Amino acid sequence: MVALDHYLDKYQPARLQRMITTHMDACLMGDARVAHTHYNDEITQYYYKLILADDDEKLKIHELIAILHKDARVEVD
Repeated sequence: MVALDHYLDKYQPARLQRMITTHMDACLMGDARVAHTHYNDEITQYYYKLILADDDEKLKIHELIAILHKDARVEVD
């Protein structure tokens, strides 16, 4: 059960971001694609830092989602 929680907490967001990026790359063109690429680079780097700096403590996923939502809103605006 701990391994599943750990996967969902740390690895699933990075995997989901890869899936979203694959689809966005297929749809976006021009400036929108460049903007998404920059956003994706930053968010992917953030997810990988979380994975690499793993201290076996669970993240509070709802707090992470709130932070990412705020960052995405700033990026979109």
